[in-house]
Amino acid sequence: MDKISITKIVSNAFIIPWNNLFFYSCVLSVPILILVSVWSVWLVLAPYNPYVSSPGFLVYCASYAYLAITCHRLILTKNKTLKQLLAIDIKQFIRFIILATIVYALSLAVRLVIVNIYVNLFNDSIQADTNLEIAEYIAYLPSMYIIARFCIIFPAVALGYKPKLAWAWNATRKYHLHILFIVALFPWALEIIIYALYRENSTLVEQLFITFLTYISTVIGVFAISLTYNELYEIEHKKL
Repeated sequence: MDKISITKIVSNAFIIPWNNLFFYSCVLSVPILILVSVWSVWLVLAPYNPYVSSPGFLVYCASYAYLAITCHRLILTKNKTLKQLLAIDIKQFIRFIILATIVYALSLAVRLVIVNIYVNLFNDSIQADTNLEIAEYIAYLPSMYIIARFCIIFPAVALGYKPKLAWAWNATRKYHLHILFIVALFPWALEIIIYALYRENSTLVEQLFITFLTYISTVIGVFAISLTYNELYEIEHKKL
């Protein structure tokens, strides 16, 4: 059985954008600017207007979805112009958001079940916060496992296909541990590196730099999912 190359996927998630840095920067600057703008407006207005909070969060999620779709298109398609990569297909966009919501809800359900079981088993009011933190760590991988099994559906939708959740689940069944590493442990490692740069009483410039790195790590994580989809596609076509 062919294996997914974790090393190849992780390294290419950095190398491919670096080799096309100018074009990738031009394309991604638009969705990232939209995302940052929505986030900034939401943070300013939400505390003072309860009617802004929920709609603002939904708009932020939609902006994040647009960034993800653009990332998938960027790394999986060739000879596309800036205009083509940034174009929005409403039906495709809605399908992406619906599937993302379903997958996130399933992952969240798994996490909540595990957290509740752990907290109830170790019901200590004195160490309630500690128990909750431990429960969250324990629930991380199982909840991310759900995302790992369904993650390839997102690049497929971004490319214009209409896949079913069952297709993604079946397509990843032989490679679930490899994909779990890419979807869960790889972003976690990036997060630790970025967090190591943070310090208390940091300057505005430092905070902006950390925020910039956070968005870059998010983009790299999405690229890794795109490359995972591409590897699975190549493996399946070798069998034909």
